Amino acid sequence: MKLCLDIGNTHVFGGIFQEDGSILTSFRYETKDIGTSDQFGLFLINYLKLFKINRSDIESIGVSSVVPSVNYSISSACYKYLNINPKFITVNDLGMKVETDNPSQIGADLISAAIAVAKEHPRENAIIVDFGTATTLSILSRKNEYLGTIIMPGFRIAMESLMTKAAQLFSVEIKKPDNPVGKNTTASIQSGIYYQQLGAVKELIDRIKKDYFNSEKVLVIGTGGFVHLFEEENVFSELKPNLVLEGIKISLPIKNQPTLFFHSSSRK
Repeated sequence: MKLCLDIGNTHVFGGIFQEDGSILTSFRYETKDIGTSDQFGLFLINYLKLFKINRSDIESIGVSSVVPSVNYSISSACYKYLNINPKFITVNDLGMKVETDNPSQIGADLISAAIAVAKEHPRENAIIVDFGTATTLSILSRKNEYLGTIIMPGFRIAMESLMTKAAQLFSVEIKKPDNPVGKNTTASIQSGIYYQQLGAVKELIDRIKKDYFNSEKVLVIGTGGFVHLFEEENVFSELKPNLVLEGIKISLPIKNQPTLFFHSSSRK
């Protein structure tokens, strides 16, 4: 089995894949709660026990992280509790020509999603829209090129900005509104945030298709924690909630051999 961890600014999204490549189970864990290697390691062990998975059944671990400050704790937890040094996804795993100024700055989550799409849809133009803490659009060409990325504030950032900058506004549940025009403050915030995301994504998709692909076919693939909100909007060719985890899985070897783990002098 393979353990895949997508470490985002808000949550760790994890999944365990079986030998046939299918996902057995997945979980979310708040990034701010990772804490020490022991805290996260014990969480992993207890999670495996919950699903009656022996720790020895985990053959390899892959990590996509955009939060460098927790990488040491994650690495140490995997080694101490599962005896595996995890593989961290980098741009070197992408396997395509990168047409950006600084390829090393591409987020590991974007890389992992692109790996999955390139594997499943080789030689096809694609736009990957990921609704996470930030909303991102990654552009892939049928010539096996990563053309670039668009990054904008996501649902939570938009809501937190309203809550902290406007004295009479507050946090609300993030959901698709029943009506575009709110009849109370809660509904008004929900509508504004939802349609801001939807409108921006539609506009960007149209511009990318026109400027980069002319009349060629383009796949538009949605992923991320909030993608389910757009199931009925007819924006995406496919919805792939586990896309990043799939890309991490593809990047992993058959088995990670345990090797000596060197601890830094500082304890976390």
